[in-house]
Amino acid sequence: MTDATATPRRPGAGSVPALTGLAALTVFAVVLILLAWRMLGGDDPALGAPQAGPAAAAPAQRVIVRRIIRRTIVVTSAGPAAGGGASATGSAATAGPPPTRVSAAPAPAATAPAPAPVTRSS
Repeated sequence: MTDATATPRRPGAGSVPALTGLAALTVFAVVLILLAWRMLGGDDPALGAPQAGPAAAAPAQRVIVRRIIRRTIVVTSAGPAAGGGASATGSAATAGPPPTRVSAAPAPAATAPAPAPVTRSS
């Protein structure tokens, strides 16, 4: 029964999707070849128009480097002079400039001890 009521299939009806895919592939290949041809000729749209020749080199700009050297001198005043009985004005005039002492960088802080191992109680 179904054979008598079925509509006959057109010849070539199954090839329409294949022709559509083949046409799309052909158009893609043609566009790809045209763009590649333009790029080979030096007409790359991303880079802009090709330059006529080597551009004249721009003169090198002079770079000025400013270095700042910062020196810090720590001066601590010494206690009273070893003579003990001399006046402050008399000892300062005869002793010369006060002694200077440059302190070194502070020692690094001690690191914490390693944590105790983790144990499980059974």
